[in-house]
Amino acid sequence: ELTELGQAALLETAAVHDLFARLNTRLGEARAAASGALTLAVADNCITNEAARMPELLSGFMEAAPRCRFTLHIMPPARLRDALRSRQADIAVVGEPLGEDDFVFIPHFKEEFRLYVSVPEGEAAPHLSQLRARGIGLVVREGERTPTAALGLRLDLDLRVNASGLEAVALLLSTGRFAGLLPTHLADAMRGLPRLKEVAGAEHLAVTTRFGFVVHTRCYRSLAMERLFDVGDAIYGRQRG
Repeated sequence: ELTELGQAALLETAAVHDLFARLNTRLGEARAAASGALTLAVADNCITNEAARMPELLSGFMEAAPRCRFTLHIMPPARLRDALRSRQADIAVVGEPLGEDDFVFIPHFKEEFRLYVSVPEGEAAPHLSQLRARGIGLVVREGERTPTAALGLRLDLDLRVNASGLEAVALLLSTGRFAGLLPTHLADAMRGLPRLKEVAGAEHLAVTTRFGFVVHTRCYRSLAMERLFDVGDAIYGRQRG
């Protein structure tokens, strides 16, 4: 974690970033164009969620702001919040930040998580009550702050491991030694992964997370950011006041 001096330095550099963002916006307004720079960070594996409509969002923004210097990052959700605080990203597409009042959240779509496990070919998925007896552990995405993080407290399993990112979760599931939560859209896209099935009797553990745009409360809203918000409103339906 940052020291007190590091926190102070972060605030000062963020303020400088916002100052240049305001300057670029004023210059862009004078030319009637959304110039300057915009960095968008997207949670990993959003592309397999049809509800996210990522290709439409990116294409629409590039058409609306052709002179903008655009950068795209794909990151695990926990890193996205840090990127917003440090201004490494201006906007993130990620799940709702719970209990963090330094962010503004604009909901646009949803993502459902269910509990999956890999089993031998032709074998039915084990029941939730059988996981412990079979020696199956739990894999949890590292840094997860959504309700999925509470799963470890609800399942009495001896072995628990952390994974960085959803692809790491899926890889550990493929060993057959772990159960873990995956978005349903990602599980459907990975049907080629051997023997991936939903755990029987775990329907009550399904979690639906709201996804959308997240920005830091102190981040300056540049003209380029407003263009992205407008494109998002057009694609998903207006969500802002």
